[in-house]
Amino acid sequence: MYFGRWILLLILFLGSGAMAGCRNKHAGTGMMEMPPVEVPVALPVEQTIVDAEEYTGKLMAVERVDVMARVDGYLSEIRFTPGELVKKDDVLFVIDRRPYQAALEIAEGQLQQTEARVTRLKKDFVRIEKLAQTGAATMEDYDKVVGDLAEAKAAVVVAKANVQQARLNLEFADVRAPINGRVGRQLITVGNLIQGSSPAQATKLTEIVSVDEVYVYFDAPERDVLRYRRLLADLQPEATKSGKLEVEVGLFDEVGYPHKGIVNFMAERLEPTTGTQTFRAILANPNRKLLAEGMFARVRIAFSKPYLGLTVAERALVTVQGNKFLYVVNDQNVVEERAVELGRTVAQGMRHVKAGLKKTDRVAVGNLQRLLPGAKVIPTVGPMPLPPAT
Repeated sequence: MYFGRWILLLILFLGSGAMAGCRNKHAGTGMMEMPPVEVPVALPVEQTIVDAEEYTGKLMAVERVDVMARVDGYLSEIRFTPGELVKKDDVLFVIDRRPYQAALEIAEGQLQQTEARVTRLKKDFVRIEKLAQTGAATMEDYDKVVGDLAEAKAAVVVAKANVQQARLNLEFADVRAPINGRVGRQLITVGNLIQGSSPAQATKLTEIVSVDEVYVYFDAPERDVLRYRRLLADLQPEATKSGKLEVEVGLFDEVGYPHKGIVNFMAERLEPTTGTQTFRAILANPNRKLLAEGMFARVRIAFSKPYLGLTVAERALVTVQGNKFLYVVNDQNVVEERAVELGRTVAQGMRHVKAGLKKTDRVAVGNLQRLLPGAKVIPTVGPMPLPPAT
């Protein structure tokens, strides 16, 4: 019994003693006792319960790419609208292609020159080889032709590489989307000179963020980490359909946890400073619009199989000095104070009672401010007041 409640009961006891003395002294005055209070009572509701913990998580993009220039030149076109969805390989920017087209043609011409020289030197080699066999040509002449042919063949290899490099530079003049996603705003406008030949100084043009799925990162304490690891090790075939931990996610303005996902990463190291371990779950992004990087979310993850449990309306709970209890009316219609162990909120306005309550107990759900343990009441049985349907 709590100290404050004891004081109240003592005052009532002394007051009732004084009134009893008055009644004995003035037995003929016709004073009447107060009638019992009418109290609405209800039986606990049996519901399916899954023990779970809730964490605060942060959403992050699965893929985020800074779109950079890869060649130097003047920007001639922008082919996207900021904020729109783009597909991989869509052309976003066009750098002036003319210098690179010219460089490609020069490289192709040089390749043709080296290939023509190789063709000529091959014919020279055939002739010098026959002359050397008959002694009509010196070994010096033979070695010179052989050397020239080898140099020409090497030059062909270099020329082909130059053609390939020139072709790549021409392709890089069209800056394409590297991934599917939502493109950001352009960071540079048409007509500006941009750099791309030096990776360290390459100009950032925009960014693209994937939107089909998002990551949610959250940290769990060591106690919960052990639960989840045991769940995966011992109960995985029964507890999870996918072979991975399943999570439920809700934004701060949403009721419940409408988004489903799975944990696809658990850090192998427990942070010594916080005693927590980082988890990452992946979930679908509705309509590719709702979930965005940087948002905070509520993450719930279960660590038990479903079971039946008792729930009561939160309005029936009484709190005194941080302690929770219920008023229960026994079969003699006398109020009992019942300390209970509470679980999580299973629905809006409904609370799971883990211990201290039986399914046959009549729980007071109204007139709580007029009730005291040991008082006789008139119970009126009704349904447990459930939260309104949403």
